[in-house]
Amino acid sequence: MKLHFRLAFLAASSIALVAIAGCPVGTLIPGITPSATPGPITGKVNFNGGNTGQQLTLGLKKFDGQNWNKTGITVLTDSNGNYTFPTNSAITPGQYQVFYDDGGQVVTSASVNTDGVFVTDPQTLAQGGTLTFNFDVYWPFNPSPAPSGTFTRGTSTFGFSANPEVSTSTTQYQVLVANAASASIWSSAWSSQAGGVQWNGNAGSGANPGGTAEPAGLHYYLVKFSNGGNFGGSNYYGQTKWVPFTLQ
Repeated sequence: MKLHFRLAFLAASSIALVAIAGCPVGTLIPGITPSATPGPITGKVNFNGGNTGQQLTLGLKKFDGQNWNKTGITVLTDSNGNYTFPTNSAITPGQYQVFYDDGGQVVTSASVNTDGVFVTDPQTLAQGGTLTFNFDVYWPFNPSPAPSGTFTRGTSTFGFSANPEVSTSTTQYQVLVANAASASIWSSAWSSQAGGVQWNGNAGSGANPGGTAEPAGLHYYLVKFSNGGNFGGSNYYGQTKWVPFTLQ
């Protein structure tokens, strides 16, 4: 995986960005050093079943009864992916999700093999209890068109491989396109099938949206996944890194 720069925007309905590094190489942005003090929420982030090989920044979300909100608490893993959210007065009983977010990295190589975002299934922290969240950020999604490739409206399709870490009967995928001005312009329907997503080049959603024809030139796309197509709720979800392409 080769990562070169970051795109300062996110897909509509996706979670806010927290700058962190990809796997297994990348530029780290300073975070909060993990404490040795035992805490209620611990776990391990893997990369293809093994160690990450570098530190990653993780965040924590909590359910307020209606929405899942960022707590603002972040922590660095060690180079093996182990982490601990130390005892903190802000970590009170309730439902939590741990999340990883690479900060909107844009890829330049089709060999990219890491999630851009991953949010775990929630767990409930009881008074005096502990939680363990383990997850894997490996995803060789084989983007098509490849980075800096071309997409011909009405002819080309967006192709990608299923995420091997969440390949279940309930996992669904969606392609989202943004223009060079950082605005989301199109999204496909959610589907349990990976790859082969068509787009006519117009703004909107679905395979043949009737919105304004998008001008040719630089664009970006990513692939989102979730358990049952419920992106941002009480289930695992995430997305690839951004892939640049030329619309023609």
